[in-house]
Amino acid sequence: MAKEDAAVKNREIFEHLQKGSNYFLITNLKNIQFITGFSGDWAVLLLSKNRTHLLTDSRFTEQAGKETTKCNIITIKKPFTSYLKTLIKKRKKIAFESAHLHYELYRKIKRSLSGRSFIPVSGIIERLRMFKTSAEIQKISKAAKIADLAFSKILGFIKVGVREIEIASELEYILRSNGSTAHPFPTIALTSTNSSLPHGQPGMRKIKMGDLFLLDFGATYKGYVSDITRTVVVGKTTKKQEKIYNIVLKAQMAAIKCIKPDMQLKELDKTARDIIIEAGYGENFGHGLGHGIGLEVHESPGVSFRSKDIVGNGMVFTIEPAIYIPEWGGVRIEDDIAILNNRVKILTKSPKEKLIEV
Repeated sequence: MAKEDAAVKNREIFEHLQKGSNYFLITNLKNIQFITGFSGDWAVLLLSKNRTHLLTDSRFTEQAGKETTKCNIITIKKPFTSYLKTLIKKRKKIAFESAHLHYELYRKIKRSLSGRSFIPVSGIIERLRMFKTSAEIQKISKAAKIADLAFSKILGFIKVGVREIEIASELEYILRSNGSTAHPFPTIALTSTNSSLPHGQPGMRKIKMGDLFLLDFGATYKGYVSDITRTVVVGKTTKKQEKIYNIVLKAQMAAIKCIKPDMQLKELDKTARDIIIEAGYGENFGHGLGHGIGLEVHESPGVSFRSKDIVGNGMVFTIEPAIYIPEWGGVRIEDDIAILNNRVKILTKSPKEKLIEV
């Protein structure tokens, strides 16, 4: 979020809080970054309708000054609860993030701030984060371009005898050297039967001729992330590998093609899942079709049969159908999709039209 938007977001947040709330205590670092631009490792944010207080320690004071505007930056030198006690008068109502403030810290804050009322709230900022500005989408798009470039470069390293962990390490080096400031999640690089593990971690297993090789990774650009999965084969494709791949590709393309404004996201899941079920592999696709991305690799909206969200401008989410067959392997194809001006924009552009042979 642009720094100059902080005041606007402040007012918007208070419109969603319970009437009578005087303050909002925010402890989730990604939510703090969304509101203020601050990207450090420790901070507490206290919002009122007219003021934004950012409490951090001396490690991040200079950084906070550079990354934020219109924030009262407080460098703490004693327990931060004592500063809250000074800022918040008695008989005031304090909203807090119930999903992010752990119980022991909540008890400590409540003991320190006697005479104040506490109101648990959930999902307010996450809901605002779900609809990206054009500037945010541009950052995600840049992260997607870095990921696409990395995929094109890593293909030459996927060879017989190379270990999974070596591919993951090389890929992460390529991402960093091309502008990714962080890995949004641990890189997944799996060969042969390991590829049937949706979130398997790369190990010392060596690539063999004929193996499926699954890569799931992302890049970070100015705090915003991408997430892409591609599956390739080392050597010549077998008929079964090609069959499974084409089912997954068909499911993904059908879901992308049917996206339209105001449709229920669970319908996207159903569109892709029905194709996989009809092909006889319904039990081999156990997770949701996708998830939102932004400051985090998993955020709202959800794209699954449980989702209550509907497609809207500014949403950015993944479409990633898959088929996992234990003791054989897995195929997943994942792309990042943005809804911009009521149109679908595919941000990740790495080739997928057929199963790539390396």
